[in-house]
Amino acid sequence: MKSAYLQIIRICNQDCIFCAQPQNGKILSVPEIIKQMIFYKKSSVEKLIITGGEPTLHKDFLKIVGLAQKFGFKIIIQSNGNQFNNIELVKGLSRFKGLEFIISLHSHESVIHDQIKRSPGSFEKTKNGLFYLLDNLQDVSIKIAIAINIYNITSIKDMIESFIQIFPSVTGFVLNNLDVYNIPKDQYHIVADLPQFDDNFRDALDKVIKSGRTLNIERIPLCYLKGFEQYADSLEYILGNDIKYAHYLQEDRKSFFLDRDIRTPETAYGKNCQNCDLKKICGGIPKLGEIYDENDLETQTLTPHAFDIILEKYYSINTSVRPNLG
Repeated sequence: MKSAYLQIIRICNQDCIFCAQPQNGKILSVPEIIKQMIFYKKSSVEKLIITGGEPTLHKDFLKIVGLAQKFGFKIIIQSNGNQFNNIELVKGLSRFKGLEFIISLHSHESVIHDQIKRSPGSFEKTKNGLFYLLDNLQDVSIKIAIAINIYNITSIKDMIESFIQIFPSVTGFVLNNLDVYNIPKDQYHIVADLPQFDDNFRDALDKVIKSGRTLNIERIPLCYLKGFEQYADSLEYILGNDIKYAHYLQEDRKSFFLDRDIRTPETAYGKNCQNCDLKKICGGIPKLGEIYDENDLETQTLTPHAFDIILEKYYSINTSVRPNLG
């Protein structure tokens, strides 16, 4: 399935310490959005991810969702969830069926969450917004996205358990290592070290799977996902057919194509990766030596059968056509 990111606004109501898409004041007009949707439709895009900034701050947000539905896209809305604390906005969304939301919550403790967001009261607004969405929308799917950093890495399992208890209707979790490409250097210290993705972290992953919910893992090398490799974004890009487009509101406002292989010149493999049997399906890690220590990457030695099991597990939860890995 082809998917596309459509960034409709670069304004936000929060100030996350790790933000990789900082505010620049740009807003995409409705005619520009329609033009982009036409391009995506002609490109056989099926899944449209509406994002920001904070997309709900766009004055024509409901109109944009309606346009996306008229074009026939499967709609995913990435949001911090604060605006859904406004019941009138949620009622406006209630006329649309089958929406999917990815809502960011970075701690089950309000003080820590608000500290990460640098937005007092954010946790309560997002929590209330989630309840409003779950109570008022039909055929809705909601996933909770957690950006992993030094302030929450040791409590991921507790977070998962708490969120499942508070929001039993939530359908899945997205666990993101930080996007370090655009993070300011004075914030490098908030990035979790790779060894912190330990057994406690993997216990949290196990908790998600055993609860029957979906799991997506982003930007974590496969050597730290033993037993959970099939949920990594690198497999989705390298093995999958989920070709992605993106339209971000940079200075030139250009669209660009994201290749199926997520590996880029900025992504690096350490000396321990060179003979690793997982390298061909691993996305590596960016900024080795600058943020991450290459000595923390671990060589994985697998039998051909063990490697095939990882692939089988991936294809059991995806419908991609298998590529030739060589």
